[in-house]
Amino acid sequence: MITCEYSKRMEGRVDIADLKLLQDYIFGLKKLEKFQWVAADADGDKKIKISDLSLIKKNIINPDQNSGNKWQFIYNSDSSFNSVSDLKKLRDEIGIKELSGQLRFKAIYPGDITDANNKISTVRSKLIIEERPHMSGFSYYTIAKVLISGIQISIELPKNVKNIEVQSDYFDISPGNMSIDPVTNVLRFVVLQDMDVSDEFPLFTIVSSANEKLPGLIWKNESKVLLAEYRTQTIQLDYFHPTEKEIKFTPNPGSGFFRINDAEAQITDIIDITGKKIPFHQMSGSVEINGHSGIYFIKIISDGRSQIAKVIKI
Repeated sequence: MITCEYSKRMEGRVDIADLKLLQDYIFGLKKLEKFQWVAADADGDKKIKISDLSLIKKNIINPDQNSGNKWQFIYNSDSSFNSVSDLKKLRDEIGIKELSGQLRFKAIYPGDITDANNKISTVRSKLIIEERPHMSGFSYYTIAKVLISGIQISIELPKNVKNIEVQSDYFDISPGNMSIDPVTNVLRFVVLQDMDVSDEFPLFTIVSSANEKLPGLIWKNESKVLLAEYRTQTIQLDYFHPTEKEIKFTPNPGSGFFRINDAEAQITDIIDITGKKIPFHQMSGSVEINGHSGIYFIKIISDGRSQIAKVIKI
């Protein structure tokens, strides 16, 4: 008898796209094809039911605690699978006398439904998410508007952080869809929900439940978003780099009355070329310099940053 066995777990192989596909099958919205029937039987009992859906979700949010079954080997890779009943064709071993030539088999990773019919997994595209500081934590924005059908997030928290909150205007997370690994301190959550995400508002925000300042968070490679047709995009993290707005005075040269391109900018001093402070009158969006013709240096504070601008009074 010949028996094939392989039990290595592949991190990130089962993801939100597999969860969505199996959910749609159970709801009667999607039909499985060929080897997808085998992959959908996540617990290996030759049936496809709610428990398989639960196991796939657990493998996403608690991968270390729910490794699932061993790889399933199909000894005759030409076997057709068109329904649940065809799962009875699966065998744990094959007799040598049954072979008439080469032994052909296909290995199926339990739960990896979307890639079950592929010989080689395709490289998936990326979605850039921008991290911005927010009070005691961080907010995460898409850099453009995007339609998604769900998200799968995996973030390593600092070792001393145990209590966090995930806040979002787009979704709520039930306790069964989120976990923090007690050993690695990795936060994982999954949300299956259509979302029209704007780049003007954060997709979600992570804050400390104790209102303590969170140090840096480490994003894991299995973080991704779900798109239409069970496609996924891996999330690529970027960081918000606020650009310093250049304060400009017009017209420059001018007669002494200058418009400012930032009405909120605050002028602290105006100095001539000798270093002498010159009186001025600042109004909303403009300033009047009370001095002779010449070159002046204007000290400004804008968005908490100081700048120096040069103007010429004629």
